[in-house]
Amino acid sequence: MRNPLFKSLPLLIFFISTAMSCEKEDIEPLNQYRIGVEYSITPDLSFTVENIGDSRCPEGVVCVWEGDVHMDFIIIEGGNTIDTTMNLNYHRNYPSVFGGYTFEIQNVIPYPKYGEEVDPDDIRVVMGLIKQ
Repeated sequence: MRNPLFKSLPLLIFFISTAMSCEKEDIEPLNQYRIGVEYSITPDLSFTVENIGDSRCPEGVVCVWEGDVHMDFIIIEGGNTIDTTMNLNYHRNYPSVFGGYTFEIQNVIPYPKYGEEVDPDDIRVVMGLIKQ
C-alpha cells in the first residue's frame, strides 16, 4: 500500500510553484526620495514628492495621538498628471498603485524632535517601488 504523502506530493509542488510565480518583482529596494525632485520609474511614469506635512508626536513629548505624515505627490503617468496625497499610517497598509507599480511608503525621516526645526532639504520619504 502506498503512503498517502505520495498522493498529495504533486499537489503540494503545484501550490508551491504557483505561489512562487505570483511574487512581486521589487525593481527598487527601499530608497529615500527628496521633496521637489522628479524621479523617473519608466519613460511613461515618474513622480515628485511635492510637499510633506508631519504631525507625528515629536520625541520628548507625551501625546494622545501618534500623529501622521501626509505627502503630496505629483504622478505623471502616460502624459497625464495626477495630484494625490498619501498618508504614512494609511499607505503602509494600503499602498497606492500607478502605472503598474505599487508605491509602498515605509517611513519619513528624520523623526521630529521637540524644539528642533527640520530643514525641508533633509526630509526623505522611505519607499519601495514594486512592479506588479
